Amino acid sequence: MFDPVNLLAIDTTFAACSVAVRSSCAINRTKVFSRAINMSSGHSEQVMDMIKTVLLDANMSLFDLDGVAVTTGPGSFTGTKIGIAVVRGLALATGVSTFTASSLAVIARRTLSRSKYVNSNYSSLPIAVCVDARRGQLYYQIFSFPGQTALTPPSIGTINDIASVISFKYKKVLLASHFGHDLVKSLNQSGVKTEDIFEPKLPSAKYLLDVDLKPVTKPCPLYLRPPDAKPQTSNKIKQIA
Repeated sequence: MFDPVNLLAIDTTFAACSVAVRSSCAINRTKVFSRAINMSSGHSEQVMDMIKTVLLDANMSLFDLDGVAVTTGPGSFTGTKIGIAVVRGLALATGVSTFTASSLAVIARRTLSRSKYVNSNYSSLPIAVCVDARRGQLYYQIFSFPGQTALTPPSIGTINDIASVISFKYKKVLLASHFGHDLVKSLNQSGVKTEDIFEPKLPSAKYLLDVDLKPVTKPCPLYLRPPDAKPQTSNKIKQIA
């Protein structure tokens, strides 16, 4: 498979906007330049300036890129759509290849990049990433160490749903989870031990550079449920003929 060396990565799926670029600076050597801003909205106003900044930092132009990568979700409806739209536009303008990964894969990679887990005894354990999806549900996905190979698809469910999925295949896991202690209780009741547990960090584009990327022709958002916004059903404005 084509492995892009000069790769731009973008994430806008949750309450942050982040951009990173990996550039070849010498034989068998690369450098990474990144920018990230915590924000619950306004991704569209920031992301293009951030792309310009990291490319300037790397002394690159869009036409030096081998590819562009983006997280496709799960995450906020609007934020995810923004990242996808930007990548589609860049690919159309430059002709570069496009790559995708789930936001949960990036969270797994970020969690396991901590020095505590490098060269540790945890390498045989899967990691379950479970992120608050509201309405009493979690987005979740299970990965092999070090968070690069997906063992399950991105999904949404309750704590009991997740415990059932994990206990069907595994007896011990690492856990990056919101509502972690409640999930640990449910897992223990299902016969699953949790080796370690931590609060998941927001996905960041610099970790997207290192996950198992999927080449795609046209990136599409991954929506695991309909958007929160509902069409107006009462007091509609009458259309004027």
